[in-house]
Amino acid sequence: MYIEVTEQSLTFKNDQEATVLIARQQYDKEKKVCIVYLDGEVVSEVASALYDELHALLSVGVGVILDMKKTTFLTPGFMEDLIRLEHKAESGNFDSMPIQNVSKALYDEIRKAGFTKSLDIEQQEDV
Repeated sequence: MYIEVTEQSLTFKNDQEATVLIARQQYDKEKKVCIVYLDGEVVSEVASALYDELHALLSVGVGVILDMKKTTFLTPGFMEDLIRLEHKAESGNFDSMPIQNVSKALYDEIRKAGFTKSLDIEQQEDV
């Protein structure tokens, strides 16, 4: 697994150079909030590096909003990381770390793992 880094995104690729996850960032200077659009799967090999990036944003006083409209999988370990990130956001300058546009299937997996009550999470609107 390796990461291609640009000014506005991180692209996680496996050893066969297939894209596993793209994390695109859109920063709002006025609100000091970064919307991170996740596109793909948050597998075990990606979770730690993604957690580090999100934690770094929160550590420098930037709020994070996760948009998971195009996220198809979260490893259970990353679900636990989301709880830690939520606590980091709450202990800083923000009320929460909103997680938006979660598909019904992914929401159900997060609910089964018991994390929906601890996260500021919102399901996708029906299309």
